[in-house]
Amino acid sequence: MELTIFSNPTNVRLVEDFIFESCEALRLSDDDINALMIAVTEASNNAIHHGNQGDPGKTVRVSMDLVGNQLTVSVTDQGKGFDPHKLPDPLAEENLLKTSGRGVFLMKNIMKDVKYNFSAEGTTVTMTFHVSPNS
Repeated sequence: MELTIFSNPTNVRLVEDFIFESCEALRLSDDDINALMIAVTEASNNAIHHGNQGDPGKTVRVSMDLVGNQLTVSVTDQGKGFDPHKLPDPLAEENLLKTSGRGVFLMKNIMKDVKYNFSAEGTTVTMTFHVSPNS
């Protein structure tokens, strides 16, 4: 399953719809859907705002693939990338009241694994998530 959007913040709603519809089709639990909604919308927002610098001519691609109970989600932008090791700690006292800067932290705490691939064409964040059986 795949979705491509232009880098417009209002298009995050399309990502949310895509996540919900894909997760429903995969018959994921409500808890898994909620967790994925947070992580994938954070990655998509980062791709739009930071990766593509809000350039509406650039795109963001979101893909999801379920194999067994392992869901892989990739979010690709057309940006230059960043050094994930240089991000400020959102739990540091000086950052607690800031209104941004928690996206990567949330993604790492929700997903089983988060990896970045930086290339001349853009940046891809690939996240894996262990889905629970839907009773």
